[in-house]
This record gives sequence, structure tokens and C-alpha cells, in this order.
Amino acid sequence: GAVCEAVDNCAVNNGGCASRANCTRLGPGRSSCSCHAGFTGTGETCTEINPCEHSHGQCSPHATCSHTGPNARACECKANYTGDGSVCSEVDSCQTSHGGCSPHATCTKTGPGRNDCKCNQGYAGSGTSCSEVNPCSAAESGDCAAQATCNHTGPGQHTCSCNSHYEGDGRVCTMIDYCATNHGGCSAHANCSSGSSGATCACNDGYEGSGQACAEVDACVQVPAVCSGEATCTRTGPGSAACVCNA
Repeated sequence: GAVCEAVDNCAVNNGGCASRANCTRLGPGRSSCSCHAGFTGTGETCTEINPCEHSHGQCSPHATCSHTGPNARACECKANYTGDGSVCSEVDSCQTSHGGCSPHATCTKTGPGRNDCKCNQGYAGSGTSCSEVNPCSAAESGDCAAQATCNHTGPGQHTCSCNSHYEGDGRVCTMIDYCATNHGGCSAHANCSSGSSGATCACNDGYEGSGQACAEVDACVQVPAVCSGEATCTRTGPGSAACVCNA
């Protein structure tokens, strides 16, 4: 009792504070406890703070919050999202390799990391693979007439042109009437017949020639003679004559 020393509570059993707390001497026999950083409690009891349990650790709603230590966390964007974890944006898969679509297709974003591929006009296929449409290869020959030729001019495009000896817009073709123009090149004394290869000319009765040129037949000079040798032949028209017996 001759010498008295002040009691330091913190020197024994951390002053009754938790192992995750600091003991602070306040005076003889007096102390206070305060939890370490990253822990919460009275000091006598301390619990590690998990920030993910409060407001999702300030991570994006599209991120995963991972508790990494006392009051520490890591935010990582979920699949099909990109960012730092605090902010996460939807991945637009069309921005990478055209979303796996064909170069001849349109890529449309349908959700985070998802897209749809649709072949462009004039092409056909799954969207990831698109082939040029050739209307001329179809059964309907690109809606051209049976007497026309279908010409493939581009993806899903074509023109129709009437074949030789036919006229029209290619979708409707009619046989050319060669006799309708200049009588088909025939003589005025000939009959014109229009066919698939052109006009045919035949001289009318009483005329002779190629058809393009026709001369009147003189029956009185024909061999054999029209009239008897004792008769006079009088021409009465193309290829016709009258016979009168001589006196």
C-alpha cells in the first residue's frame, strides 16, 4: 500500500474489447472500445461490415457485388453487360463482327448481348448466311412471258426482253405481224403471210414472180397456148384471155 499505480484496463484482455476493436485508456481503471475500420458494433462485439448487404454495395443493378474484406467489395458487370461494375451498359452484339450476321444481312439488337439477323432485300437465307436471289432461276422465270428471256441484273432484280420475232414489254409478248408494215416487203400484187421467222410473199393468181416483185401473166403468150391455132386470143386481165375463132 505504500506505492499505488493506476490500473490500465487495456493491458489485460484488451480491456474487454473485441479482438477486432481498439482499447483506449481513459484514466485509472477506465477505458473505451471502438471497432476497427471495416467493422461495426459496440466495441465489446464487432462484426465485419459487408457493403454488398447495403444498397448492393453501390454496384450497378446489372453487376455482381462480391464481399472482398472488411467494408470492401468488388463490382463486376454480369454477362452481356460492360462497364466498371458501378455503371454497366448493355452489350450491343451488332457492334462486334456484325453480330455474326452475313454481310448481306441487317443486324438488329434484341436485348443485352442478343441480336437478330435478317437477310437484306434481294437475298435469302438464315441471316447468318445469305445468298443472292436470282428471280430468273425460279419456276416463274421472274414473271417474264414464255416468249421472253429473263436477265438477272442484281440481287433479286431482273429484266424481261421479248425473244426474236416477238414484241412487247417482256412480261407480255406477241408475235410480230411483219405484214402490218409495208405489206411485209411484198408486192402489191402478192399475198403476205406473217410467221415466226418473218413475212412470206406469194404472187396472187394471174401474177408471177418472187412475191416481192410480181408481173401480170399474159395468158395469150402462155405455152401451151390457151386458144386454138385457128382462133384469136384476146387478153382480158391478169392471167385470163378470150378466144374467138377466126373467120
